Amino acid sequence: MGYIGQQPAPKVVTSSDLADDVVTADKIGDTAISGFSALGATPADTDEFLVSDAGTLKRMDYSYIKAGGAYEHIKTQTISSSVTSVQFIHGSSGVTFDSTFPKYVLSFKNLITASADVRVKLRITTDGSNFIDSGYYMSGYRSYSQGSSGQGSDVVYGTSPELMNGNTKTALSDGHHTGIITIDSPQTGKDPIFMVDACMNDSTYAIRQMTVITYNTNTTFTGIELIPASGNLAGGEYTLLGMKNS
Repeated sequence: MGYIGQQPAPKVVTSSDLADDVVTADKIGDTAISGFSALGATPADTDEFLVSDAGTLKRMDYSYIKAGGAYEHIKTQTISSSVTSVQFIHGSSGVTFDSTFPKYVLSFKNLITASADVRVKLRITTDGSNFIDSGYYMSGYRSYSQGSSGQGSDVVYGTSPELMNGNTKTALSDGHHTGIITIDSPQTGKDPIFMVDACMNDSTYAIRQMTVITYNTNTTFTGIELIPASGNLAGGEYTLLGMKNS
């Protein structure tokens, strides 16, 4: 039936005009979501989704449903020119290195040095700037092979926190070091322990060394560095990961 007299002016429907739970699925257009811009990237942890919780509509952060995995990437540093050392310090350049994770893993590959035949050490800092050079114990087992020319193994030990009791190279074409370092949570106030599994290859040798490095004082440390005993690092990729409980 048409209007008698003057037609009322159109009125915008507001939220106060609708009772709760009266808009059903039939009233929502197919383009209600697809009509908006696509995100085009992995959601941030605080990005939200709508979900039905046993029939009740709720919002949920992406952090609850993203892929878990055993490790969380913290930072990667790639060295392509001569530097004094590689450092990972809590609170610096996006690095988390505290009790957030129960353990950390520092992986390195293609490690070379500016001078040949030097050893690379691991050092800790408790203040974020001064790295400690003494007070460590190192103990490990090394095996090596020269192919048909021979092979052998020996025990390595000392008070220098060396990743590997083997000689470094200055170019990838000559050989390189690779390995992983497992680190107990830095802020436990206990004697820090570092478990190192490192390998080296060149045209003559294949060497593997498994080492434990300890700092023999109850310490809460805030960062670590890899530094040659002399000279500089010349290359390599260094990645810090946080190890999750689940």
